[in-house]
Amino acid sequence: METRSDRIKRSRQEKKSTTRKIIGLTALSLLALAGFFFYQAGNWLVIQSEQPKKADTIIILSGDLGRLEDGARLYREGYAPYVLLTNASENALTVRGAVNHGVPESQVIPEWKADSTYANATNSKELMIQHKFKSALVVTSDYHMRRTRYIFERVYQDTGIELTYVSSKSPNFTAERWWETSLSRFLTMGEYAKMVGYWFKY
Repeated sequence: METRSDRIKRSRQEKKSTTRKIIGLTALSLLALAGFFFYQAGNWLVIQSEQPKKADTIIILSGDLGRLEDGARLYREGYAPYVLLTNASENALTVRGAVNHGVPESQVIPEWKADSTYANATNSKELMIQHKFKSALVVTSDYHMRRTRYIFERVYQDTGIELTYVSSKSPNFTAERWWETSLSRFLTMGEYAKMVGYWFKY
């Protein structure tokens, strides 16, 4: 016959066993979530590029040369009569570079001081208001688009200005296999670090 002491001992063992199972399942769930996040980290940064449409200007963010190339292409295709370059002093995004890609210098609006994505947004907003522009295509790299959209939407929220976001495919980043090259890893981890910083700061 099972004694009271035996029942207490069995109950404790069952509780320990249940606790171990819960801890094990929790650990497996966390590992699965971590694995899913790791695999999807690059994809999450990329927002599907919106269909370009007629606008008052094309805002090209400083950074990859591909941004300038794609922004200039949109200009040549007639989507906007002006190109607004944020941080036009950067080597990859100069007025001369825009001219070399088919944008007449008279149609380039340079912004010289931006040193961050937030400054890209605030400084371009000032120029948009100054020129009485009501719409713009915003061009930046695919891996940079989620953070760009987050910041621009916050900065422009009370202006009534319509923004359309057009991604530029970066040759240094592959969303599906972001971990394969050191540069792609650097870009991905950098975006997450900066995004966390922006969330806390703004």
